[in-house]
Amino acid sequence: MPRTPTALAYLLLLIASLLTSLANASTVTLDDITDRIDISEQLHGEFVQLKYLSILPNPLRSSGNFSFGPNSGLMWETIKPLHSRLTFSPEGISQEQDGQQVWLAQSDQPGVAVIGKIMAAIFTNDWQTLKDFFSITVKPDNNAQQWQLQLVPNQATLASVMERIELTGDRQLQRITLYEHSGDRTEIEFFSASETP
Repeated sequence: MPRTPTALAYLLLLIASLLTSLANASTVTLDDITDRIDISEQLHGEFVQLKYLSILPNPLRSSGNFSFGPNSGLMWETIKPLHSRLTFSPEGISQEQDGQQVWLAQSDQPGVAVIGKIMAAIFTNDWQTLKDFFSITVKPDNNAQQWQLQLVPNQATLASVMERIELTGDRQLQRITLYEHSGDRTEIEFFSASETP
């Protein structure tokens, strides 16, 4: 009776083990991610934003503070290189420089309410709202503490502006990466985030 070579048996076991590991790695769900995240009503901290443009050798860097609340919305304050404040609220989107309002888009203007909804959904892990605008894929994680989502626009208007968004985090959102069709991208990393339950 012919015998199976030992090396071949080990190779088959190794392949089976690898396939099982890959299958388990891809079974993380949105519910699993929700269970990992610390949910809070208020969130504030610091951010660093890098804007990669194909025409420039180095990214444009800006940094500042952010805060988010379900009623107040998202306040995005850039400290460097120029001071400005961008506010996403139920009333719309406004920008201030040196204490003076320089731009305002009210929520009844086309697209403004959508941007506000998307930003709020990202910061509150509102997957159901995000599914209204994106196809969401949970990317296999190599670290049990980290998760990564890929959001691909499922509406023509958004798809004309962006290719996809990637969200990365652990107990909190750590990074947002926005990919444009041009090849440009924006990376926003969050630091020193603290919560108010």
